[in-house]
Amino acid sequence: MRHLSTTSALSLLVLSLPQPAAALGDIRPAFFAFVSRACIHQDAAHRTSLFGKRQAASPDFVGWDKFSDTPVARCLKARRWVSAELCSSAAQVDITQRAQVQDWFDAHLADAKKLAPVFRFANSAEAAGGACPEVPPGE
Repeated sequence: MRHLSTTSALSLLVLSLPQPAAALGDIRPAFFAFVSRACIHQDAAHRTSLFGKRQAASPDFVGWDKFSDTPVARCLKARRWVSAELCSSAAQVDITQRAQVQDWFDAHLADAKKLAPVFRFANSAEAAGGACPEVPPGE
């Protein structure tokens, strides 16, 4: 099986969501998926979250070792930019339930704004060679 880039995996995930959640410009599902992936990279215990179980059940899943063996994954694990509290709240959300994702995003809007540079970094780092900044991008 081939390994999908983070951006490709997020795109496929967003496209699989019910409309209008996958509408162009709706960043909530992609941001939620980013946070959930970051949480899994930072702490293997999050593999049992709703997102982690869904990820592992995907026919394209390459296994946890390969999932976490990318420049972005290693960077997110090393820097631990996503808080444990945000990870705990994301673990309870089913990404296929648009209302749950919307409610979670709305409740964590301040976190989304704070992590926006990290989200942009994670979605561009593989193409840029995976260089991991010392501080969250944009700070």
